[in-house]
Amino acid sequence: MLILPSLSIDRELDSPFFLPYQLRWIVDDSPLCLAEKSVRIGWTFADAFKNVRKRLHNPRRDYLFSSKDQSTAIEYVTTCYQFCELYNRTRSVISHGIQDLKAPIYKDGKNTGFTEDFKVGYIKFDNGSRIL
Repeated sequence: MLILPSLSIDRELDSPFFLPYQLRWIVDDSPLCLAEKSVRIGWTFADAFKNVRKRLHNPRRDYLFSSKDQSTAIEYVTTCYQFCELYNRTRSVISHGIQDLKAPIYKDGKNTGFTEDFKVGYIKFDNGSRIL
């Protein structure tokens, strides 16, 4: 059995999980933040943590993560939930998972009668916030 030390989601500067540039991203509360993204540098990892903290601290605040493909978006929401587990905040989660949805397909402003199936990962928090 592995026993982890108690971790505080609010003491990110002491976190062994993030690099200095990731910590700067996490603590920046500017209304508009821009960053040059690269592949597999941990940017999405840090962003997932930042957004879990924001949803826990701010009631009725949603975050929509959009990506180039469905599997990447689902992976993001899964990472968010893993942070809830790691920091013992799953008690704040009302529900989480993957929801199958259908959207009507329009052509020239008219409904074609066809639908497109897609999946949405979600986490709903007890304060009314969501990550989608």
